[in-house]
Amino acid sequence: MDNKDYQYYLKLFFMGASRVGKTSIKEMFCKGNMPSDYLETLGVEYDSKVLKFDDKGAKLIVWDSSGGKRQEMFTAQYWKGTHGALLVYAVNDRDSFNALEKYIKEAADKKIPIVYLVGNKIDESKRVVETSEGQKFADDHQMKFFEISAQDGSAIENIFAELTREIVKNQASKDD
Repeated sequence: MDNKDYQYYLKLFFMGASRVGKTSIKEMFCKGNMPSDYLETLGVEYDSKVLKFDDKGAKLIVWDSSGGKRQEMFTAQYWKGTHGALLVYAVNDRDSFNALEKYIKEAADKKIPIVYLVGNKIDESKRVVETSEGQKFADDHQMKFFEISAQDGSAIENIFAELTREIVKNQASKDD
C-alpha cells in the first residue's frame, strides 16, 4: 500500500510486564498469525499495518517493548510522538496485574495521551484476575478496557480500530 491508502500516520506502543502477550498481539494484528515459538523481546521491535476505518485509513506503527526493567531503560527517543498505548496484563498472572500502576505512571510521565487496558490470555484455564478487577482498574484510571485472547485474535482488530478512532478524534479536537 502506498501513502494514498491512508490519511493518518500514528505511533502506538505496548506497555506491560514480560510474558503477557504483547508480541503475540502485535503479530496477530500486523501479520494475522501468532509467533511459532516464544522468543522474549529484547529492547524494542516494531511493525506496521494500514487500518481502514470509517472510510479512512491510518498507517499504524506498532512498537513492542520488552517488559519489566528492560522497558524502563528505553530513552525518550522511542516514546517521542507516541499517540496511544495498549497496557497489557495476563489474566493468569497476578503479578502482571499488580504492576499496572507502575505503567500508568510511566505513561503519564511520557505524556502518552490515550491508554487502553487489555487483559490477555482469556483462553487460559487458570484465570487469577477477574474481569471485574480489570474493569475497576480501567474505570479508576478513565481508560477503556478489553479482554482478549491473542491466540484466536478475535477482538484485536476492534481494539486497534477503536483506539485509532479515538486518537483521530482527539487530534481533530486539538485542531479546532
